[in-house]
Amino acid sequence: MTELLDYINGLSPFTQGLAASAVFAIAVMLLRILMRLLRHGGKSAFRVISRQSVIKHIIHRDFVSSGRLPEFTWGHLLIIRQALQNTIQAIAVLVFVAGVAAILSGEWFQVGGYYIAFNLLFEASSWLKDWSSEKEISAFDEEITSELLSKFPSSEAKKSLDAQQG
Repeated sequence: MTELLDYINGLSPFTQGLAASAVFAIAVMLLRILMRLLRHGGKSAFRVISRQSVIKHIIHRDFVSSGRLPEFTWGHLLIIRQALQNTIQAIAVLVFVAGVAAILSGEWFQVGGYYIAFNLLFEASSWLKDWSSEKEISAFDEEITSELLSKFPSSEAKKSLDAQQG
């Protein structure tokens, strides 16, 4: 840092002013880009928060407060699922931040542990919301796929099993 200050002090006043103008121009451009992103991101975040609030209201009104056991149970399972998903995301962020701190401090054993923990949290998150498709499933061993699909006789599993065998 002191070398940079010594270098700048060694420049002529004109060059120092030119460098300061360039730094100021870049800072202003970056600030404008940041403000535009914050403005757009704020609208998107408001839409997401509004949507989640309305969904929460509907679930509590129509399901949790219901006198029927199936709706009551379904509503509570949705609430537990969402709470678990948010908890997993929060822990994943904490593990990521701790992993970056371990990388910066050179604690490689902890980096390995954080890497494994982050992957386990990612796997737990994938159980809450499945992102797989039939194309991805078809890449696995057909014997294992057909055995498991036959054990879960849902309509989609039956269609997939029939398509593989037929």
